[in-house]
Amino acid sequence: MEDILNPVTESFSTAEYTTLDATFSNTTLPTLTNYFGDLVDSLPFLGLEGDTLGLDDDGRIGVLTTKAVNEKSSTLNGFVSGADLWATNSCPMSNQAELYYAVAPDPTGVHGRVLSQEDQLAQFPKLMAHEVTHILQRTQDYLRGAASKARWELEGGATLAEQLVGNAVLSHGGSGQNLGATEFLQGYNGDQWYRSWALDLRRYFGYSSAGKVEGAPEECSFLGNEDDGNTDPCDTNRSVYGAPAILLRFILDKYGPGYTGGESALMRDLTSSAQTGYDNLVTTTGASSIRLIQTLFGLNLYSDGRAGVTQGTNTSALSSWNLTPIIEVFTSPWGQLQPYTSSDAAPTSSHSVRGGSASYLEWEPPSSHAPTSLRIRTPAGDALPSTMGMWIFRIQ
Repeated sequence: MEDILNPVTESFSTAEYTTLDATFSNTTLPTLTNYFGDLVDSLPFLGLEGDTLGLDDDGRIGVLTTKAVNEKSSTLNGFVSGADLWATNSCPMSNQAELYYAVAPDPTGVHGRVLSQEDQLAQFPKLMAHEVTHILQRTQDYLRGAASKARWELEGGATLAEQLVGNAVLSHGGSGQNLGATEFLQGYNGDQWYRSWALDLRRYFGYSSAGKVEGAPEECSFLGNEDDGNTDPCDTNRSVYGAPAILLRFILDKYGPGYTGGESALMRDLTSSAQTGYDNLVTTTGASSIRLIQTLFGLNLYSDGRAGVTQGTNTSALSSWNLTPIIEVFTSPWGQLQPYTSSDAAPTSSHSVRGGSASYLEWEPPSSHAPTSLRIRTPAGDALPSTMGMWIFRIQ
């Protein structure tokens, strides 16, 4: 469907929509429902004050290309509204259907940004993967009793969905393939499919156009954006997207092979669970603690694909991506994970660590030195709070 007041009379041709639909119906939607759960449509769930939640029962996703998305934000490329899952007697604005509102091509910028038809057509399949994931997530939340998830779970999951669909669309063979720079750079109709999560991870590591962000990554967090109250020094407009997507990708790599039903069942259960946030990760995976997950994830952000560091068949490894060579595609070192370094026999330093992150010290002591112990304390000299942990990875 198209808004009749869009700046271009025909945003996309019938033939172009037909091609988009073929990719979506045959590849994208089956992949998404496999990992995030099915659509509902007209099942008898109770809404506000006992009202029935009624959907259109057509078994389809509606897509509306509209200038309203352009006008809503200078950065928004599309959105879904949870209001559309409610009956109109509960929510009069509801369309009672699974709908995706897509940004409209606007070659002259009448409604904000200049957006060419060519660029929007190229990005359309990836954006559909992301936004329709939000429909499936909200279906689990609103209609099937799942707990409301943290924003980083929702956006991280939808950004992970871009990767999962990209694996299928680009014929990369699914998860666990240790995809590297070659696959990462592969395009689809002129769009570099995987680019967004890597750009987000670079921001988390401290990239900015002015140089390396001081205090990154330890003072940066993926637990919220700026409008969630996140005041970290990194670019917080995309905090909840790429970094938590890689956390979820790591969790599927680590726990998926041994999970009943495999990694897709694990992701469905993470989406439909009665827990949220860290509790969801621990309870659903069966991990001993969130500290273990954070430790192994933090280790992999440093070690995966790094020259001179080999993890071999270690089951803690991130097996779907060869991470460091991908980040190094962007030649600026500002967006690469750069640990603090020391060659002192007894290194001393002080760092602040924000929730969801880690501070890294790469220590290469002199060849001849006395046995050394590491003591980590608060600035007041007290033991660390229980929310913090320390890990050591020996490179020999």
